Amino acid sequence: MITRIELTNFMSHKQTVIEPAAGLTVLVGRNNVGKSAVVTALQILCHNDKSTYVTRHGEKECSVVVHTDDGHVIQWQRKKSPSYVINGETFDRLRQSSVP
Repeated sequence: MITRIELTNFMSHKQTVIEPAAGLTVLVGRNNVGKSAVVTALQILCHNDKSTYVTRHGEKECSVVVHTDDGHVIQWQRKKSPSYVINGETFDRLRQSSVP
């Protein structure tokens, strides 16, 4: 289970930390506050989808970090190209849709 989500310079999120509660977690809020960006972040983390549009305006890099209840830490980051850091091991030079 996901215990923590960290978004940095990802779409509308400058620095956001979400710690879902056990069970069902629901994101609610006004329009255009970044709810869909959280879903997009998790999609990109899982599938390494095309991500040229997700870096916050004016920034050079962005990242999504997910912590799980079994102690894993998965980070997806994008500078010029996407890469992953999974439990401290770096995987870079990935092609679109290539996931370690």
